[in-house]
Amino acid sequence: MSAFADFNRINTNVQALDAGRVLNRTNRDISVNQLSLSTGKRINSAEDNASSYAISVKLRGRTEGLITAQRNIADAISVLGIMESGFGTITDNLTEMKSLATQAATDSLGEAERRLIGAQISGLGDSLNSTAEQTVYQGIELLKGFEGGNTGALELIFQVGERSVDTLTSYIRAVNVGMLFNGAGQNNAAGDDQLGAEADRITVTPLAMITGLNPGRLDIADNADAQDYRVFMSAVDEALGGMISRTQDVANASKSLSVREQVVAQSIAVSQQAVSRLIDTDFAKAQSERVQLQILQATSSAALAQANVNPAAVLDLISQQNMSAVRNGGGGVSANGGSGSADSGAVRTGAGSSSGWPPPLAGESREPIPVAGIDIDWPPDLAYKPEPNDWPPSL
Repeated sequence: MSAFADFNRINTNVQALDAGRVLNRTNRDISVNQLSLSTGKRINSAEDNASSYAISVKLRGRTEGLITAQRNIADAISVLGIMESGFGTITDNLTEMKSLATQAATDSLGEAERRLIGAQISGLGDSLNSTAEQTVYQGIELLKGFEGGNTGALELIFQVGERSVDTLTSYIRAVNVGMLFNGAGQNNAAGDDQLGAEADRITVTPLAMITGLNPGRLDIADNADAQDYRVFMSAVDEALGGMISRTQDVANASKSLSVREQVVAQSIAVSQQAVSRLIDTDFAKAQSERVQLQILQATSSAALAQANVNPAAVLDLISQQNMSAVRNGGGGVSANGGSGSADSGAVRTGAGSSSGWPPPLAGESREPIPVAGIDIDWPPDLAYKPEPNDWPPSL
């Protein structure tokens, strides 16, 4: 900014233009400062800081994605929790089934008692299927395998991050009597569906017959003896092993989700801190700037007011020159810039000064006008020459 100010040129007030420009800039800065204080944000639009605004938009998008991923993780943990709860109930059924098979495997029981135990074991198998059928989350049948067909495994892909590749996949094998008992047991009769020592005494629905509507069933004949139940006990043990394996899969997935949840929570905190540093207002700094801007506003206003008054000094210059001309006998400004005529100190006579100033007007007479009894010296001597002790002066 130029500090040039020539008060002798009044058509363009350079100092007022500079002061006005500074005042406008200060007023704009005060408006921006007030907006920052009112919104709590240092950057309210791309105009404030384009690069920081672009970075903050990306960070906010990432943060929102992470927050949603955190909710997804919580939902996934809930899904696995429901599965684990269902597994617990099914394991309890198998444990009770093992207890009943052990009781029926002794020769101290009669055939009637074994028939009652056999019916109870079959009922536990049906209860197991019902538990698997009712293990549902958001309409998804969690324990019915691939596409709800009671076979294969259900694939669950959880979105656990803000990128498309941030996923966790879990496979949950179908749980039902048919899947748990087919091929189970030792020393049983030939065939995967045979669970007793003798054929067709303790059987399970073959895998080929298992569908979405038929999860399989345990059938125990009335003539099943202690030896059949001893073989069946080994089949129950293998079914329990299958449930333990499934429970372990769910536990591993839950552990992975819990770890991922902690990582996402840390990422959210870091991203929010980064956004805050970019766009949030530092109130201590903003308030200090506000005080500074208010002082600049006051000084700029005062400077503008003074700049608007400065050209009036030219009027004083003109007034002083006129008064000097009157005092010196009408002498003007000489060619070399000095004021007064060449004989500024001389007493004007009727013929005028030696410089010929002021010039005679048309019809003007320089001769004294005769008045009876009065001797007039014209033009009059305007130079005041006080005498000692002459006060007040007599003109």
